[in-house]
Amino acid sequence: MDFIQIIKSNRIIPTSFQTEKFTNKGILLSFCLNGETKVKVNNADIALTKGSLLTVFPQRIFSIPHSEEEGEYLCILFDLDVIKDLILPTNYQFLNELVRRPIIQLNEGNQKVFIDYYELLEQNTSFTDSVFYTDAIKYLLYSLIAHINRFYEQDEVNLKPSSKKETIIFRLYNLIHQDYLTEHSVAYYADKLKLTPKYLTTLVRKQTGKTVSAIINELLITQAQSYLIATDKPIYLIAEELKFLDSTSFCRYFKKHTGQSPLAYRQAHL
Repeated sequence: MDFIQIIKSNRIIPTSFQTEKFTNKGILLSFCLNGETKVKVNNADIALTKGSLLTVFPQRIFSIPHSEEEGEYLCILFDLDVIKDLILPTNYQFLNELVRRPIIQLNEGNQKVFIDYYELLEQNTSFTDSVFYTDAIKYLLYSLIAHINRFYEQDEVNLKPSSKKETIIFRLYNLIHQDYLTEHSVAYYADKLKLTPKYLTTLVRKQTGKTVSAIINELLITQAQSYLIATDKPIYLIAEELKFLDSTSFCRYFKKHTGQSPLAYRQAHL
């Protein structure tokens, strides 16, 4: 099936993830069985070693050395739409935590959990003719993501089945992570959630202490910083990638939120 690929790769980011389908809508889970490499994430160099798990969301940019040594990685790539209707009993800020801290070191017990799920998913991908195939994969992914939530040591004492309002917020975060590069308006997300913009704005502020625009801005700035550090793209092309009208409006926006121009930011991180 097209919505999931189970791959044993000698690179941390398999070639399949770099296709348009997975870059735009896919999540990558890459577990290091053997090897070591440095990855630049959020302006910091992080070593990915045996037992590390990397989670990559759609549209994220990572700087990986061209001289990356070959290793052994268990990779699970899947379309975010597959699990969009499955809401975990978790803090919706968990998505932001995955963006902020995409690499964690797993203890031996959790390494075994990930490997077991990898093997289960791999086995189930051979049953594509079964009427239960899609649901079997979907719920295996759901269960694996629940464990990843646990890997990040979420405070399970305070976790409970999501209320209707919390479910709306979780769905909003999912939507924003998928579409923030092309859709910046509250009205778009309110329409997707079948709510009025006013109600969504009030709900988000009450539940998170932030506005919808602030959440989108955080992701846009993080992505802009990634482009500036991890690529040599001209600033006007970055502005186009992030759907700004022109480089001038992008530079103005970036300086407003970071206190630096894009060029100054890039030069400071050479």
